[in-house]
Amino acid sequence: MGSLNELDDSFADEPQVALRSIGDWVLAIEFNGYQGKRPEVLRRATETSRAVCVYWCLGEARFSYAVEGAVWTTFDALWPDRRFGTSPDCLQAEMADLPWDDPQHTTALSELASRVTGQSPDRTWLQGDFLIVPIQEWEEDLPADIRPDLAALTYSEPAIAYALRHAAPERLRRTARAAAGHAARAFGLADHPLVDAALHRQPTALGALVRGLRDAARDQGGGPAWAPAMAVEAVRHACGPDPLASAFGAVEKARSACQYAHHDVAELRVAVLAALDDPTPPAGANGARAADTGTPVERYAWIERHWLGPGAAVVYVRTDDVEGVARALGGALDRASTGPAVLAADQWALRTAGGWVIAVGFGDGGLGPQVALQAFSAGTTAVAAIWSARGNSIFYRFVDGQACTVFRALRPRDASGTEPDALLEEVTDLGLPLDGGPAAQAPGLLALAERVTGVGLRPEALDGTHWLVAASGSRV
Repeated sequence: MGSLNELDDSFADEPQVALRSIGDWVLAIEFNGYQGKRPEVLRRATETSRAVCVYWCLGEARFSYAVEGAVWTTFDALWPDRRFGTSPDCLQAEMADLPWDDPQHTTALSELASRVTGQSPDRTWLQGDFLIVPIQEWEEDLPADIRPDLAALTYSEPAIAYALRHAAPERLRRTARAAAGHAARAFGLADHPLVDAALHRQPTALGALVRGLRDAARDQGGGPAWAPAMAVEAVRHACGPDPLASAFGAVEKARSACQYAHHDVAELRVAVLAALDDPTPPAGANGARAADTGTPVERYAWIERHWLGPGAAVVYVRTDDVEGVARALGGALDRASTGPAVLAADQWALRTAGGWVIAVGFGDGGLGPQVALQAFSAGTTAVAAIWSARGNSIFYRFVDGQACTVFRALRPRDASGTEPDALLEEVTDLGLPLDGGPAAQAPGLLALAERVTGVGLRPEALDGTHWLVAASGSRV
């Protein structure tokens, strides 16, 4: 038994949870923990009951509701309409009239929890003694499907992720085993009987081995000690039920293992690409064509089918100083190659058009928007459209180092900056915001950028000659 202060002091050394009874419910509190939001945990905790989880951390606030061994609904408070689970709309009535637009998302989530449980949160719940117990982490489920636009691999290794998305199932299986085998050999685990069996497609359970390696890593203070556990996770994922999810998971876990141990990820990359028969990354238009008719937004619908669709940053700087833009991006023009824009991590494709330098980068290209745009716009104007399935989609207009108009794609009328209302007429005329995810919102952001700059982004322009600038801090 102990107070929450004791949990606060010791959570970093050993994952723990504090428990107490609240009416007919059990309150479970993790400090900086995330086990309670995991579907693997929620299913086990509710085999004969039900559970509500309210989770918040930097950049995420999530609600989950599980009943009798199934997660009925789960969603991020930032996008309450994007719900997942076996019955995603089961709490629609309870969610009505809650302040989902409030930046303090915990208010809406706590009130929803109160409506579902019949228990109103009270400060006294956090006082007094709790039963504090260590947490034994359950292994992750092997996913039965995947949303590639949200996968970490799409942004860390975009060329590999693109190739995986276009590979046949048997090649995906081969690539997953190649990545897992590389990681297992790197950490001396390939000859372990369970690992060897899994790599040779023999049914085996690796969960206990993963837990043992994780416990050992904690005893050794983490860091590189985590690498063997991640290598076995790569092997586990290589045995998953879905070929695409299996390949994405095995490559990403193997990559994480190498990074933990400070190994050269380039060797893993070579092994994975060899298993994929060394495909060429997509470049330029890659077959996409803009519509000749339709609204200004509709003419940008091609982006949803393009390799830039999952996430990109397109920056317009009104200047003829290409070298200055390259330098602000962390690169150098004298070290740049030339050619069409190419799908790559932390590489920018620069060209000039209509008195502007246009920079295109996959993901966010490593761009720190506020700082970089201040540098871009010193003495001039800079405009940026940034979208990502893993984060916010945002429009920026900077003038002479000042943020004039900045807004999220979902809320263009809630702009900030020195001139927050400057683009309201254009926003209204273009019909913003648009429904759907970031790739569906990108056409509106690009159409607005064209209104502001007078310069359009057409897929065939990506086939032209660009300066290909590797930004500083490139991923490895």
